[in-house]
Amino acid sequence: KQWYQRRVRANAAGRIAVISNNKTVEVFASDNKERLACIQAVKRPTSVQLTKSHVVISDKSGDCYSYALPDLSESKYLLGHVSVILDTVVTPDERFLVTCDRDEKVRVSHYPNSYNIAGYLLGHTEYVHQILQLTDNTLISLGGDRKLIYWDLTTYQPLQTLPSQHGDYISISYSAPYLIACTARHITVYKQAGNALAQVSEETLEHTLVAVAASPTEVIVISNTPEVASYVFRSGLISERTVVTENGGKTLDLSEFVCSHLPDKKKSVDTVGFKEYFERKKRRIEEETLKEEMKSAKVS
Repeated sequence: KQWYQRRVRANAAGRIAVISNNKTVEVFASDNKERLACIQAVKRPTSVQLTKSHVVISDKSGDCYSYALPDLSESKYLLGHVSVILDTVVTPDERFLVTCDRDEKVRVSHYPNSYNIAGYLLGHTEYVHQILQLTDNTLISLGGDRKLIYWDLTTYQPLQTLPSQHGDYISISYSAPYLIACTARHITVYKQAGNALAQVSEETLEHTLVAVAASPTEVIVISNTPEVASYVFRSGLISERTVVTENGGKTLDLSEFVCSHLPDKKKSVDTVGFKEYFERKKRRIEEETLKEEMKSAKVS
């Protein structure tokens, strides 16, 4: 059995993209779950996004590629970081690609010509684990520094910083106008109102949380237990827990597919050889960028 990473994406065209630890990138039809395409990535994927016409993935070497739908046969190098990219967001208008990495940075690049950097969102002091776009002009980032930062994408400045009162943030989800954030044992709900997020409610759970996903009426919680829990979600309040079951009434068990490991935080390391590695990485990124610029120049 494959162990699937937690990042699975769907688009309005009825497709689902899935990445797995064996470097597989797959696309399925959301209605009948038919597998439409399957390829092997160059490096282990770390995040996946779906646009109307492409699958965008990042990998452990810090690079980002797009693959054309439906068969993923045509690929394009988009951009590179000097550290592992942990999450990506393609804006709904498909004008920008937002990436975050192990080195505290959130980068906003033009899409699909992502060698053109629009700006940076700088405010974290540890890795940035997850990013979510809330509205056309706002984005939230989850960092290993126990902070959520609410960003204005027009100015690249923070609107609000939400420090955790219960340890590291594990996962975030958004169902307008509510942001749901979880730590190991707590779920906190914030309501978005203009340039601010106000706390609405907070729940303490018995088990260690791994991930959370929200819809307008339901919050799904995956923990370190075999059970997947569903909570009724109304007006920012969480209540009435039930256990998710498969067809036939059997309890849905995802325990062997779930991993709650967060990236390691900063520590003192021997940096011998790091300078040469980063220089090689920088040269490679510059070469790939030059190639894309030359291609664009020929087209124009």
